[in-house]
Amino acid sequence: IEKEIQGIPVQGQYFKTVAYADDLTIGIGSLSDWDRVLDLFHIYENASNAKINESKTKLVPLTVMARRVELTKENQFTKVAEQEAITILGYEIYSDGTPKKDLWTTVVTKIKSLTEKFSQRNLSFREKILVANSLILARIWYAAYLLPPSRKQVAEINRLVTIWIKNNSRMLPRYSTFQLPYKHGGLQAPIVSNMLDARMLTVWSRLTTGDCLWAKIERNRISFSLKQKRDITVLQALTSTPIKSKAWPTEWKPYLAAWKKIQGKIKANYNWPWKIEDLKVDEKQNLDLTVKNLMGILRERTVAPINTILSAESKMDWSFIKAVNNKKKDILW
Repeated sequence: IEKEIQGIPVQGQYFKTVAYADDLTIGIGSLSDWDRVLDLFHIYENASNAKINESKTKLVPLTVMARRVELTKENQFTKVAEQEAITILGYEIYSDGTPKKDLWTTVVTKIKSLTEKFSQRNLSFREKILVANSLILARIWYAAYLLPPSRKQVAEINRLVTIWIKNNSRMLPRYSTFQLPYKHGGLQAPIVSNMLDARMLTVWSRLTTGDCLWAKIERNRISFSLKQKRDITVLQALTSTPIKSKAWPTEWKPYLAAWKKIQGKIKANYNWPWKIEDLKVDEKQNLDLTVKNLMGILRERTVAPINTILSAESKMDWSFIKAVNNKKKDILW
């Protein structure tokens, strides 16, 4: 584990760097790493005739021991306090990786603002659904990695999207009809809970089969908790009927619930990590567990198809209608 924490050697260096747009994060594990980073900063400044903005560069100690260490020239940088939140890609989290409690309150507020902004545009139902999937609900993807929302928060997001797309019109089909697949005459309107469950299931597959450091650490935590509190292995926990969430770490219970919702099964006789072919979803093995595939399975189970005699062409005609809400009555143009 020590080797993996230090990172992959690149030109003799052992610390890791991660860049996203103009946001650069450097992870170091020793005083010598820090001294080398300062040297690289100096070389960069001389080569580019630029200057590192030290006042905006934040030092984030990740352990108790790291907070006790005094780094060279650290007073020239901003050192984050233990209970201070930092902003990464627009979201505030603490140094231990946990997000602020108002994370989803902020996300819901932003989604509401976006729906109000786009409500001023004359869009067809299909265009609204495209905007909802690509622009509005895209905001929840990254936040869901930090902290899965509660069912109450999911319901609120779903309500905002539903009102924006359908506008509470009584002349239109129920929103569940909008959510049907194209082949059943629907528009594949977003089902927020399914989107989040599909995202969590991709993380779940990496947890159960992955070889990366975080997966190894989390597997050890979960295995220890189940052994200590229930005296069973993870394989026994996931092959029991019904699957119980007791003794699972709190942060992994939403992922376990998503696995139960899709009726996933483990087809192996040994404890994890498993191979991807050992995971069975929708009575299929070797299924590519992508968000798209998982959402398709969840949609088929969530929204029951309706019987209709309309042709495929007729089914899609209504999707391009533009709706204008009148205070007295609904008018469809």
